[in-house]
Amino acid sequence: MYAGAAMAIVTLAGRPRVITVRASVFPSAEPLDQPGERTVWSVDASKLPNHSEYVGLESRPTSRPELTEARVVVSGGRPFRTSEEFENYVGRLADALNGAAGCTRALVDAGIAPNEWQVGQTGKVVAPQLYVALGISGAVQHLAGMKNSRVVVAVNSDPEAPMFSIATYGLVGDVRQIVPELIRELGK
Repeated sequence: MYAGAAMAIVTLAGRPRVITVRASVFPSAEPLDQPGERTVWSVDASKLPNHSEYVGLESRPTSRPELTEARVVVSGGRPFRTSEEFENYVGRLADALNGAAGCTRALVDAGIAPNEWQVGQTGKVVAPQLYVALGISGAVQHLAGMKNSRVVVAVNSDPEAPMFSIATYGLVGDVRQIVPELIRELGK
């Protein structure tokens, strides 16, 4: 509860009982030795009530993987002041790593990055093999969305940034200098 800050033992009462689990929190299940029992039900769909209507789908076409499914996520924070600058650093590094682009709430609120890229307590929860935090201080709300990442690389000019306390690897410096070097090295 509260993005992992509290634990509780809860007894469910009444019906229906609904439990949700973040898919990225647990490792994949091991396959069973033999297939389980299967029950086939015949359903006449025309007799089912239908109270919904499909209106349409709006999404931005992208060649990057879906944020919550990506094995690599590159996220950017406050140092990025425009959408172009965000794409030039975060987007290019994500592309070099065949990963998804993510961001903090500050960038969504400023209109620099779209809401569907927000990682954190009020955004999406990710658990990639590699999470690269570019200029992200490490606020509790952001950590709640990426704390299950396997390897965390933090790049920040502030050596006291809380993100360094959870980072597997940390680079202290300006993202505008470090990221182009990373992209250049990855291109070799």
